[in-house]
Amino acid sequence: MNNKIKTKEELLKELHKSHKEYDLLKESYSKNIIERKGTEKALQESEEKSQSIMENSADAIFITNQQGKYVYTSKAVSVMLGYTSEEMLSKTIADLSPRNKMEEYFEMFKQILSEGKVFAEIELLKKDGNYISTDLNAVLLPNGLVYGSCRDITGRKQVEKVLRESESSLKNAQEMAKMGSWEWDMITQKTIWSDNYLAIHGFKSTEVEPTFELFRGRIHPDDVHFLDENLAAMLKEKTPSSLELRLIQPDGTIKWIQNNISPVIEDDKLVKLKGVIIDITDRKQAEKNLEQSNQFISQIINSIEEGIIVYDANLRHTVWNPFMEKLSGIPASRVLGKYPTEVFPFLEEVGVIKNLKRALNGENIDAIDFPFNMPDSGKSGWSSDKNMPFRDVNGEIIGVIGTVHDITERKRAELALKENERKLLQLNTDKDRFISILSHDLRSPFNNLLGLSEALSEDIRKLDIDEIEKLVNQIYKSAQTSFKLLEDILMWARAQQGKIPFKPQILSFRDICINILEILNSNANAKNITINYSAADHMNVFADIDMLKTVLRNLVSNAIKFTNKNGAISINAVENSGNVTISVSDNGIGIAPDDSTKLFDISQVVTTKGTAKETGTGLGLLLCKEFVEKHGGKIWVESEVGKGSDFKFTLPTFTEQPKNINN
Repeated sequence: MNNKIKTKEELLKELHKSHKEYDLLKESYSKNIIERKGTEKALQESEEKSQSIMENSADAIFITNQQGKYVYTSKAVSVMLGYTSEEMLSKTIADLSPRNKMEEYFEMFKQILSEGKVFAEIELLKKDGNYISTDLNAVLLPNGLVYGSCRDITGRKQVEKVLRESESSLKNAQEMAKMGSWEWDMITQKTIWSDNYLAIHGFKSTEVEPTFELFRGRIHPDDVHFLDENLAAMLKEKTPSSLELRLIQPDGTIKWIQNNISPVIEDDKLVKLKGVIIDITDRKQAEKNLEQSNQFISQIINSIEEGIIVYDANLRHTVWNPFMEKLSGIPASRVLGKYPTEVFPFLEEVGVIKNLKRALNGENIDAIDFPFNMPDSGKSGWSSDKNMPFRDVNGEIIGVIGTVHDITERKRAELALKENERKLLQLNTDKDRFISILSHDLRSPFNNLLGLSEALSEDIRKLDIDEIEKLVNQIYKSAQTSFKLLEDILMWARAQQGKIPFKPQILSFRDICINILEILNSNANAKNITINYSAADHMNVFADIDMLKTVLRNLVSNAIKFTNKNGAISINAVENSGNVTISVSDNGIGIAPDDSTKLFDISQVVTTKGTAKETGTGLGLLLCKEFVEKHGGKIWVESEVGKGSDFKFTLPTFTEQPKNINN
């Protein structure tokens, strides 16, 4: 048995062929019957021949009386229904009719008796209980008997059922897919449209005659040239094509269709066009909605005061919004499509690249803060970067999305807060030291003054002139010390409050040194200490004259205090790189390493008696530091115990002619 599954077209061809054969045979039998309609004698003469034909006919031949009882059945009847000839002669038409169609078949039998013939499809009951479909051709014979022939069309009916189901499925599929099929015969110009094709156009099958002109006339005027150009190209190239068009509905509304065309070529000649149209209105609306949504999202991304960066699965930039351009000074054109470190190498060091890779693996990462500096754009500051996985609608990771905030102002505020905290701690320390000085350093000399004054007051009449002179000298020295301490305290306090005017000018360093030596030479001579200075006569400095004198006076005074008798002090100035380094050196007792680190720290002020038991407040060096730093310079000490000290500080230089100094 050939099990090959036949196509719809092959089945239809077989059906048409069967119908033709049946019609020919039916006409042949009808003509024979009509020709034998005359007399019984003619029938009897041809009985033997007719019997042979009927017995060997592929169709089932039967004869019934007017009551529907079978009086003759051919062999084909037995083959078709399974009954023997004897069994058939005991049956009537009613015995072989379905119960639900019995009344219909009786009416059909009456029609034969009244009109003389009938042609119809009927169902007959087989011996095994199943029904078969047949084509019935019956005529009323002159003798009152009914002659009929039946052909088993069960197979054909099954094929037709399959075809109907197939066509129904195709129709349903087209309806569900919003698709309609069509054909255009280029030879006959005949056009065939499926029901759903018509429905897409807004027509019913009974309303219009399908033509290409009707289709073309329904295309939106702005799209007609697309259709014409597409057809012209396809007719020339003879290749399939597809295009999207707007279709005007009968009510004036617009549908979008996709027209897919396939040419049929025979002998290198285009004979037919076949195709489908698909209603893509919903898709177009979805695309429009998506475009509007993307525009909306794009507007948000472009207008938000926050950096938005999107990376693909290879961590290449795909989005670099305007905020990022403003923050970095780098346009999107230089960033898109590139790996982060190709544009910003420092991102590896600050940990951004590591976080991007973690986010690409599905981790949720906390934000990190880092400084940035863009040499190309000159932009710098602080930013906060947070990255998270970027997923598609199915939840699959397709990249990384990052948000960036400019935290430069916040960081500056934090640094300013820390600086203010440092200054507050310093002020607290200064306050504590100031109170300590007032309560201890200033109280001690006043106690001496009070004690000496009391002794002088009580015993002045008992003391001789030498004792009185001694007490007076001690009172004088104590008063000097107290005054110097008070003067330093007041100057330091004024410096802390910013109340000392700062008026830098071009000064001759030589003239400043001469002035200091005139003031302090008497102190140096008392210990037989020599003071020398060396500096080029033309060397100038840019400084506030009072502050510079205060710095030099304090440093030279300290050098005298901690230098033994017959010692030496030198003042030097050397120019280098736009600055002057000034040093005051001595060969005195020197400073221990632990103490040298405390000299310029108010919280750890060190006071040491000089080689001649001279005393001090320790505020002098703090004033030196304050005034030097006011000029943008720095001060430090280099010392070794027993070998002396070298105090150095820097000031800016000027080469113009110095102004006269009012000493």
